[in-house]
Formats: sequence, C-alpha cells, structure tokens
Amino acid sequence: MKIVTAETVLTMWLAAALPAPQALQALQTSTGSPVDARVVPPTAYAPSDVLIEAIIEPDAHNRYVEVVIDSGVFFSSSTAELDGERAPRKKEVRFRKLPAGTYKVSVTLFGTDGRRGTAVRYVSLW
Repeated sequence: MKIVTAETVLTMWLAAALPAPQALQALQTSTGSPVDARVVPPTAYAPSDVLIEAIIEPDAHNRYVEVVIDSGVFFSSSTAELDGERAPRKKEVRFRKLPAGTYKVSVTLFGTDGRRGTAVRYVSLW
C-alpha cells in the first residue's frame, strides 16, 4: 500500500493545473527562514547533475547545513560545517548523474540551539 502525502498531492495538483515553470515557481517560494535554497536546473532529462545552493543568513549560532535529496527510490545527503557569522553566505552541493524521478530537496540549517530552519524544493528529471 502506498501512502500519499499532502506534499505529493500538492505537487501533482500544481503540475496538472499550471504550466511546468509556473508550477515549480509556486512550489519554490521563500518562507522567510534563515535558510533558503535554489535548485539548478529545476527540470531536466535524466541522468542529470543537480546543483543545490543553500543561502544562509549570517548568524553566530549557525553550526552546519544539511542538504538531502530524495525521490523515494534514490536518496543522498551532504553536510557542511559552518563557522557562525563568518561562514560564507552560500554553500553549494552538486549531485551527479541522478536517475529519472521527482525529487524532494531539503536544506536544513542547524545552530547551537538545534534546527534553525528548513527550505524545501522539488526537482523533476525525466
């Protein structure tokens, strides 16, 4: 039995209701969190490389950022340490030759007081 999440329903509805570029833009709006994310390219033919850019607000409490990409069939993650407010504002992670699928990308910022924020984006590879 397959469980369908609200995110899956939203993704399917937006994909059906809007042209692809508008659906992706609607899903990838900023949340005002201390971390944001950009996915390049948001759609492509598989196998494809995908670049994830984590955009991090400088703060003395920042300790590390975790990037996770998951399609349900393929999973990978990367973690990078941050040096508080002296850390670069942008961290980039490249996932190479990803197979076809719809991927959920989560970029989570952790600080001295735990999780500080998460940005979620989606990637479609055909």
